[in-house]
Amino acid sequence: MYHTGCYSQSVCNLRRRSVEDFSNQNITIATSNITRCVECCSYDACNVIGCGSPGYPDNRGPLCFSCNQELNPLLCPSVRVCNKDQVCKIEERIEFDERVFTSGCVNNQTCRTSVVDVFGKRSLAGCPKCCSTDLCNDACGVSSNFNFQVTPPPTFTPDITESTNTTGDYWYTDCYEAYHSGHTVSGVYTIYPWGRLGKSLQVLCDMDIPPGGWTVFQKRFDGSVIFDRHWDDYKNGFGTVKSEYWLGNEAIYELTRSEQTRLHVSLTLKNGTEYNLLYNYFYIGNETTRLRLYLLGPVLGNGVQGFLRQSGEIFATPDTSSLAKTNNGGWWFSPPYYHNMLYFNGDYGMPTWIYPWYGLADTGETVLKTKMMLNRRH
Repeated sequence: MYHTGCYSQSVCNLRRRSVEDFSNQNITIATSNITRCVECCSYDACNVIGCGSPGYPDNRGPLCFSCNQELNPLLCPSVRVCNKDQVCKIEERIEFDERVFTSGCVNNQTCRTSVVDVFGKRSLAGCPKCCSTDLCNDACGVSSNFNFQVTPPPTFTPDITESTNTTGDYWYTDCYEAYHSGHTVSGVYTIYPWGRLGKSLQVLCDMDIPPGGWTVFQKRFDGSVIFDRHWDDYKNGFGTVKSEYWLGNEAIYELTRSEQTRLHVSLTLKNGTEYNLLYNYFYIGNETTRLRLYLLGPVLGNGVQGFLRQSGEIFATPDTSSLAKTNNGGWWFSPPYYHNMLYFNGDYGMPTWIYPWYGLADTGETVLKTKMMLNRRH
C-alpha cells in the first residue's frame, strides 16, 4: 500500500507515533534539519503558527484531527481548523471495555482532570502557550513574565425563564455540575452532555428545588411551541429555553445513561394547584431500544404516582405510532388511553390532550404549566 500526495518542506516529522509515545513522560524532542518550524510537534500538535507555511492566516489556529471515539487516534480521517486561541487535543475514554479516543480543538488554557488527556492538556493557572516539552503544561510559565489570571463567571440574578448565564471557559456536563461549581442561581446555562468536544446546549437549570442542580428537559406554560412533531424533532430537541422546549432525546439519553439519575415532574393547574413527584431512578435506553423508559421508586411528592406503570414502554411519535398520532405528541405511551397515567406533550389547552396526569387533570383544558427535570443521584 502506498500513500501519495504533497507535503510542505516545513513538516517537522512525517512518522506517525503510537499512542504509547504520546503518554510517555520521557519524550525527547525530535531533531531534524528542518529549522523553519517553530512549534510543529508530532506528539503534541502545537503548530499554532502553521509550521511557518507562507500565507498562513494570522487569525487561524492549528489544523487538528477531529474524530469521535476512534480506536486509534492517529488514523482519524478528518481534520478541523481551530481558532487562534485553541490547540489540538486528544482525550481517552473507556467505552464497553475498549479504549477510544476523541480528538478536536480546545481552548489553550483549558484543563480538566475528569478525562484522561493523551496530549493537549492545559493548565488553568499557568501559561497560555503550548509547551513542547511539558505535556501537562504545569511548568510552562516558570521562565515567563506572563501572568494569566482566571476570571470567575459573573455574578447574576436571572429570572428563571428569561435570563441567560454565560459560563465562559467553564465546561459543565449538566446543571448538577454547574451547581456544585458554585452556580446556585436558577437560569439558563450552556451545558456539554457529550463533553466539551461535542455540541453544546442551552438549558434551564433549576437550582432552587432541593438538592439543586436540576436539568430541565421539558417545559410548557403557554402553548407557544407545538409538540405534535416527528421522531427527528424529538431526537434533536425543539423550542427555546426562553419559551417552551423539549431538550432532545439524544441529550436525555446521554444525561441518564449512567443509570444514576432521578426524575422530578411538576404540573400546575389553571386554578393555581401544583403537583410534584420525585422518582428516585430514571433513565432511557438508546435508539436501538426505541428509548425505552426505566422508572423506579421510591416516589416522593403530592401527586398520583401512576407514571410508574409506564416504565418499560418505548418512545413513540406521530410518524412512528398510531397511538402517538392520535395523542398528537411524542411520549412513552402505554395503550389504551387510561394506562397513560402521565402525558405532558399533548395539545396545550385542548380537550384532545387526554390525561395529562391521570386522576389530577383529565384533559389539557385545566393545565397551565408542566416541567420535567433530571438530576444525578450522587
